[in-house]
Amino acid sequence: MGRAPTLAEQAAVRELAALVDGPRKLRWFWRDELEGMQAAARRMGHPRHHPAATYRCYHPSTEWIEHPTEPGMRGRAWRYRQPAAATAVKPHSPTSAGPHRSQPAAARPAAPTQPQW
Repeated sequence: MGRAPTLAEQAAVRELAALVDGPRKLRWFWRDELEGMQAAARRMGHPRHHPAATYRCYHPSTEWIEHPTEPGMRGRAWRYRQPAAATAVKPHSPTSAGPHRSQPAAARPAAPTQPQW
């Protein structure tokens, strides 16, 4: 079995993606793997505000940055773009009425009782 290629050897044929802002800042990926995660979130139908779709909000820039621990390694900066406000879901408060809340006990119909024999 041969040795595993170094990061520098892999970077010669693969592009590094550096998430430089947003909720997943300071994370590094291979570009093809990051794009694969974005595609998977789209296939699964996750809306952009869903935690599993966070990576879909990142887009490549023309900026390149140095890797913090690997000397001589650079990656393309990917910037976070906030999802449009119209797509954001506002959480329901515990006191708000909505389809997720059951009716108060007084408003529910009485449960059928067992016949008494």
